[in-house]
Amino acid sequence: MDVKTLDDAGFAAIYRAWLDANVLVVPDQQLEIDDFLRYSRRFGRIEPHPSKSTRHPNYPEITMLGSNRAKATLAPSGSSGGAGDGSRRPRQLQ
Repeated sequence: MDVKTLDDAGFAAIYRAWLDANVLVVPDQQLEIDDFLRYSRRFGRIEPHPSKSTRHPNYPEITMLGSNRAKATLAPSGSSGGAGDGSRRPRQLQ
């Protein structure tokens, strides 16, 4: 699955899985920042993280994770689909 090319029906299945599980893992994606934001926005409005020190300098919707900001991981700020407490196991989309 390539999230850059998902049609509405394909996204609906992902969105339903997110609502059911509260966490999504979509492995093997090659996303540029614009791709990442476009996909993330399909889930709803992204709110910048309250801590300005963790925001990407050019993209406030992106929270920089990790202590090495130069190699930080992308994560949509304020999205409910980006983090979990480990209480749910990943499952394959049907």
